[in-house]
Amino acid sequence: MRKLLVLAVFLMAAICVNAQGLKLEEGTYQEALDKAKKENKLVFMECTAVW
Repeated sequence: MRKLLVLAVFLMAAICVNAQGLKLEEGTYQEALDKAKKENKLVFMECTAVW
C-alpha cells in the first residue's frame, strides 16, 4: 500500500512538472553540466535499467 502511495505522489509530481514546461534533452553528462552552468539552471538526470 505504501509503495502505491509513493508511486501516485511521484506520478502527480511528474505531471505537474511536465505542465510547467520541463524540456528534456539528450546528451552527455558533461554537456548537461556545462549548459546548466551557462544558463544558471539545475540538472535533472533520469536513469533507467532493465533488470
